[in-house]
Amino acid sequence: MDLRTIFDVADPEYSRNVTSVRLTTAVEGDEPVTAVTLTLPEIGALPLVCEGPYGSSVDKKK
Repeated sequence: MDLRTIFDVADPEYSRNVTSVRLTTAVEGDEPVTAVTLTLPEIGALPLVCEGPYGSSVDKKK
């Protein structure tokens, strides 16, 4: 299963995007992984990978 979610945030006049967020989630077996790309115009793109239930990065206690 692959899921994609896209958020674009615009300035108050909707004349340009001030940030874009792209989330892609994949599940292998029972392990979901979500990769996130945050793009800030004139700054660049920042990657983030989250693992665990619902893409959270909470440590699993044994």
